[in-house]
Amino acid sequence: SDVCSSDLVKPDGTQSLWAPIVYNWKAGVRFYSTNRINFVLWNAAGQFTQIVSTTSLPDNQWSLVTAVYDDANDEMRIYIDRNVDNNLPAVGGLSADYFDGSMSFPDIGGRSDSTRMFTGTLDDIRIYDKALSDDEIDTLP
Repeated sequence: SDVCSSDLVKPDGTQSLWAPIVYNWKAGVRFYSTNRINFVLWNAAGQFTQIVSTTSLPDNQWSLVTAVYDDANDEMRIYIDRNVDNNLPAVGGLSADYFDGSMSFPDIGGRSDSTRMFTGTLDDIRIYDKALSDDEIDTLP
């Protein structure tokens, strides 16, 4: 199944470890202390596939971060400000073997146990049960 998260992210420059932007135990968009974005998908056995942005987000500025798992094209993509930043083709059919597309009950901005809290500001968090196209991403606010 497809999944997509689109989020406005404004890091404040003090992140010491990774922190969730939108995260559950099946899929996650995480922020690293290097100001890079990590998009990860897990299976029930705890194995994961991930991709990391090549771009570091600027401190104290808004960035639109969009992470897409496109089942039809078997690809993970990260967009920064509507531009493809990194992609991972031939993920391996996560919908069949790994992943049910669920982003139900996500943690936003930190883990539910109050650890790994994002230091900065998040806004306009959007979760889709489909892979947005480039044209759809271009129209995001």
